[in-house]
Amino acid sequence: MDSAQKKVANLSIWHGAVSPEPLGGGITNKNFVVADRGDKFVVRVGDDIPQHQVMRFNERAASVAAHTAGLSPEVIHSEAGILVLRFIDGTPLGEVEVRQPQLVARLLTLLGSCHTDR
Repeated sequence: MDSAQKKVANLSIWHGAVSPEPLGGGITNKNFVVADRGDKFVVRVGDDIPQHQVMRFNERAASVAAHTAGLSPEVIHSEAGILVLRFIDGTPLGEVEVRQPQLVARLLTLLGSCHTDR
């Protein structure tokens, strides 16, 4: 278990022992899925990277706003370098999928709501 995984396992929000499972993706952070009392969560671990304008307080604020607008999962917990979100089971859309005509209108509506919903 690497140090990020240990940090996730030792968060005080869990109701007992957990086993964080690595989740792919993340260019500037490490991601894990954690199961706790029948619920699943995504935990993002990463520090600020000021030279690339990656500031984790902004990530948290954007995540809270996106949840409020109905676009993103709920933020469960945050602390320095950690963001915990509810897990949403699904399949990411790839380049081929997002070009399917039946999805284009839905995606445009969703993207528009990112700029108009509060």
